[in-house]
Amino acid sequence: MNIAASAGANAAIIATLARSKVIEHFQKAGALSPETALPLPAKSSRSIVDALIKQKVLIPAGDGLFYVDLDADKQWLRAQGNVAVAVIIGLAVLLGIVMVIVAVGSAA
Repeated sequence: MNIAASAGANAAIIATLARSKVIEHFQKAGALSPETALPLPAKSSRSIVDALIKQKVLIPAGDGLFYVDLDADKQWLRAQGNVAVAVIIGLAVLLGIVMVIVAVGSAA
């Protein structure tokens, strides 16, 4: 396996786990509204927190408190799944085209 691809896959897994850990922190504590907002978990990655805020999954409630919008998280996850499916379909089509080109080239 390509070392860069492996490193990229590992980075994606680590980011996904970190993302889940932050969401789980708020979900387990019941921080699902401004009234139940909590501070960020200790050692949370600033880039993960910023991404969750941008995705409107983690909502600032003022005074350093946040809560999680589980519906927004489900929508984001669904969208990511749709992107993955589109990429896989695109790669399959590309592979099919390459196979046809190779087959036509071999026949000639």
